[in-house]
Amino acid sequence: MSSNELKKDIKRAAKKVLPDPAIRKIRAYRKTRKGSEPKPNTYRSSQTYTVVTAVYNVEAYLDDFFTSLYNQTMFKESIRVIAVDDGSTDLSAEIIKRWQDRWPGAITYLKKENGGQASARNLGMNHTESEWVTFIDPDDFVSKRYFEEVDRAIVAWPSVQMVSCRLVYFFEKGRRYSDTHPLNNNYKHGDKFYSALDEHIPMQFSMSTAFFKMSVIKDRGLKISEDIKPNFEDGHFVGRYLLELTAGVVGFLSKPRYYYRKRESGTSTIDGSWRDTNKLISVPRYGYLDLLQYSKRVRGFYPVNIQKTILYDLSYYLGWFVNRPQRSRFAEEAGVQEEFLDLLREIFACIDTKVLFDFPGRFLRFAHKAAISQFFMTREPPYQIAYVTSIDLPKKLIHIRTCSKKIAFYLDGKVLTPIRSKRVGNSFFGVNLYDTYELSFKFERQNQVLSYVGKKRESARLTVDGKQFENSLSVREAIRRYTRNWSAYEQKGSTWIIMDRDTQADDNGEHFYRYMMRNHPEQRCLFALRKESPDWKRLAQEGFNLLNFGSKAHELELRKCSMIISSHADNFVHSYFQDNFFKSKNLYSCSTVSLFTTYLHG
Repeated sequence: MSSNELKKDIKRAAKKVLPDPAIRKIRAYRKTRKGSEPKPNTYRSSQTYTVVTAVYNVEAYLDDFFTSLYNQTMFKESIRVIAVDDGSTDLSAEIIKRWQDRWPGAITYLKKENGGQASARNLGMNHTESEWVTFIDPDDFVSKRYFEEVDRAIVAWPSVQMVSCRLVYFFEKGRRYSDTHPLNNNYKHGDKFYSALDEHIPMQFSMSTAFFKMSVIKDRGLKISEDIKPNFEDGHFVGRYLLELTAGVVGFLSKPRYYYRKRESGTSTIDGSWRDTNKLISVPRYGYLDLLQYSKRVRGFYPVNIQKTILYDLSYYLGWFVNRPQRSRFAEEAGVQEEFLDLLREIFACIDTKVLFDFPGRFLRFAHKAAISQFFMTREPPYQIAYVTSIDLPKKLIHIRTCSKKIAFYLDGKVLTPIRSKRVGNSFFGVNLYDTYELSFKFERQNQVLSYVGKKRESARLTVDGKQFENSLSVREAIRRYTRNWSAYEQKGSTWIIMDRDTQADDNGEHFYRYMMRNHPEQRCLFALRKESPDWKRLAQEGFNLLNFGSKAHELELRKCSMIISSHADNFVHSYFQDNFFKSKNLYSCSTVSLFTTYLHG
């Protein structure tokens, strides 16, 4: 056997025994070892690029920002920076001037009264002389070949009109990178180019991660709206820019990486925007509705990508506010609830039913699509979806959740009546947006067929562990799907794994663990947290039985534990092994202290 064949055998054997997270770490390490470290100032570009950045009290981040630009592989004379100081009160101006001394002729400093990011960027655009401009935020940074890779794409595709780059999260706490942005599927299969007139161009929200042609901006008289606050001015500008294109292509590049900083303090504009009434009035009126109306004037219809852009952004409103009346109370106090709901009705009147229901479920769940259709559009959904929430094998019960009473269920062709049913209202800004129904059905044998159909004979689908079955499936198939992989997670003993985030504690998970440690020491509890977390030492000193998140010990305990309790419902909690392992456990959220007694008394 040759040495290459032996290496391949060893790799195959390792894949069989090592957990998936370990395999991913090995692959990531290999990528860092491939090739030499990029050398600054070694690539001669085809032209000059300008970075317009709006600066406001970011003294802590400016050195990272400028360093990432200064160390680009592209020749330094090919990059220009226009830093617009939007009335900073910290040392941002001094830091910029220091960088002007270090990088002579490259950095233009402009000072203005505080007026917001849009006004600062508009001022910067007025001073831009290059053909290509981008808008990197001053608290973010980019990969070393960022401009080189963009330039190579522009040279290879002479008709390109806009370029989009991949966004990677950088978490300040723990200094961790995460390539998990919901729209990164756009870059999954390498570089992609689309006709500028293709209404199915992938969604692009960020001006920061994109490059634009100043000739298009000037010819069309495009400006960034200063009326849209606290966010979506980017999505609005990108949408109008694309609508104005009459030829050419748009590129999505997978290699250049834009590192978006998630601040430890949570003080970014986006992080604090949900408590701003402008989010409910300014963004819908001057952002979403204006963009739809603009597209109608320019194109004569509402392009699919514009509709999807609006749906994607509005999906966050539903996720944030549905069934959380405490979060929308500020709107009631400000008297803007009705105005917000009326704006949504105007917006959804422009959305096509097919676009709505074809929109990916990972962005907008079916219950919310059906609610939009019925409550705002006054249209019935074209189909129905129900979900198997659990299967109780000893009691022969299938528990199903629907968002409509208009689904009929049958077992072997006979009408199936639930032995238990419960209606749950779902509130949204003081109205009941939709109802969900929790139903329990009894079956006798696995070789029975469960079927379902809308009461107006429309199609119905049943989702079991992420897979949809249209019209019918056998009870055996439902059980097989629901319990797949369970043999790998056999419960051994009674261990509770408690956690907050993998990188930080100091949330309800920590408080609940402390309660258990003091009041129920007989219950074996472990607190999962990354060892590099700043909270690790503090909790260890307090006596917490800590489990290093991501370690082999953590994975072993996950497989055999009886209960997982977390203040967060993120994938790193319930989909650690990227399968349905959590369904073989008792999984609870400790989002409120009142739930503690539920855990203990059932």
